[in-house]
Amino acid sequence: MRAKDTEAALVGQSWNEETVRAAAEILRGEGTPMDDHRASAAYRTATLGRSLLKLHADSLEGARA
Repeated sequence: MRAKDTEAALVGQSWNEETVRAAAEILRGEGTPMDDHRASAAYRTATLGRSLLKLHADSLEGARA
């Protein structure tokens, strides 16, 4: 999946928590997850946004190491 609206929200912006949180909200709306026996669509939508927040946190940890 390519999240073009999320990409557009990040291009040219500072890689900071405020920017990433705003982009994570956009990312949650871009996905079209399905419900199945492994996970609900609501869970998968929430996971989309959290994945971007985790990437941000992990990148900060990597920069400190």
